[in-house]
Amino acid sequence: MIEKRKALTATQNETEEDLPEPLPDLTRLYKRRCRNGDIMQKCKHLLIAGMLPGRVALICRLPLEKVQELYDNSYNPACRRFAKTNEYTNAHLALTSFNEGETLAHICTALGLSLYWVVMSLRQNGVTDAAMAPRFPLYDDPLYVEYRLVCERKAASRFKPFQINPVRRISKNQAGKAGPRTRPQP
Repeated sequence: MIEKRKALTATQNETEEDLPEPLPDLTRLYKRRCRNGDIMQKCKHLLIAGMLPGRVALICRLPLEKVQELYDNSYNPACRRFAKTNEYTNAHLALTSFNEGETLAHICTALGLSLYWVVMSLRQNGVTDAAMAPRFPLYDDPLYVEYRLVCERKAASRFKPFQINPVRRISKNQAGKAGPRTRPQP
C-alpha cells in the first residue's frame, strides 16, 4: 500500500509555514503609462479613428480596462469625429504634391478627398487638363469610375447660383410716376 504522504505532489505536501510570503504590490512605485498625457492622447486618437479597444491597448501598452473605460465614455467614432481640414490647406497641398510629381490617386489617398475635388482644385489653381491627363488613374480603377459618375451627375444637374443682391429692375411706367421724394416738414 502507498503511503499518503509520498503520493501527494510537492505543493500539496507543503504546509502554510513552508509557503513564501506574498510579495508587496509595487505598482505604485513604478511610473504607469496611464498617467502619461501623450500616450493617453494617442490612445484617444486611435479610438476616435475607429480602432477597437483591445488593439489600442496592445499598441499603446495600456491596461485594457482603462482603454475600455475611455471607449465607453465617449471616445468612440459614434460620439466624436475629427475636425474637417481647411479647404485652402487641402488645395495648397494638392497643388504642391502635383508639382512634385505625384499621381492624382496618391494625392486623393493622402488628403482623403475625392478625385473630383482634387481635379477641380487643381483646375482653379491653373493646372491644365493636358497636364493632369497622364497622372489620372487607370480607366477601370474605382476612383476613376466614381469620378466619371460624379462628372455625369454634375453635367446633368441644372445649377443656377442664387443671387445675394439681385439687381432690381424698374419698369418705365413706375419710373415716370415716382416723383422726387421730399421729407415732410415739421
